[in-house]
Parts: sequence; C-alpha cells; structure tokens
Amino acid sequence: ASSKRKTPIHPTLIKMGLLDHFNSQNNKGEKRLFPDLPMSCDGTYSNAFSKRFNHFLNRFNIKTEKTSFHSFRHTFIDALREANVPREMRQALVGHLSVQSAHDNYGSQIGLEKLYQQICLVKYKAIS
Repeated sequence: ASSKRKTPIHPTLIKMGLLDHFNSQNNKGEKRLFPDLPMSCDGTYSNAFSKRFNHFLNRFNIKTEKTSFHSFRHTFIDALREANVPREMRQALVGHLSVQSAHDNYGSQIGLEKLYQQICLVKYKAIS
C-alpha cells in the first residue's frame, strides 16, 4: 500500500507515447500497463523487470558495477537536483517519506499540479 501514489507523467514520456500505450492496454481490458511482465516468486513485478533490464545492459555491453534498474531512480533524483527542485518535492516525486518533525505529519500531500510543474523542470536530451 505504501508504494501506491499519484505521480505526474513527464511530458517527454507523453510525447513518446506512454498515454497512447496506456489507452491501448485499457481498451484491451488489461489491468496493468505492461501485462507481459510475469509476477516473480516474491510477489512483485519489479524483480522480473529488473532481470530483463540487466539482460539488456549486458547485451549492449553497457553494464557497470553501478548500473542496475535502480539506477533510474538515482539518475532521476540527480536530474531533479540539477533542476533545483526543492528536497520536499524530490522526495514526493520518488516516493520517499520525510518525517523530520511533528509538522511533517500534518496536512495533505503535495498536489499533482505542483508536482507536475517540478517534474517539467527536468530536461531530457534525445539520443541520436
């Protein structure tokens, strides 16, 4: 339950067709965005995706000691820092909880519109 959250979609992913893919899957009656990913024996889908990504890294000879599927999160956090996105917003975008004082336990979550404004500050370059 703690991993479920609302997160805005970066405009680059929209341009690449993520919403079209979502609508296509939805029209087929699929409940998941990537239904071909099998559930792992630990009850998650991320483990299988991580293994596929690792295979991809090895296949294209770009695997290093520090690259893994989790590298996406690190790279995204670095990009948010580079874009001067405030820490509280970065934490909300990647799903990290911050409880530094009793003050942090009150109020509601940061709104999607505010998070979308922050995620739009991250710029991605096209690979040619």
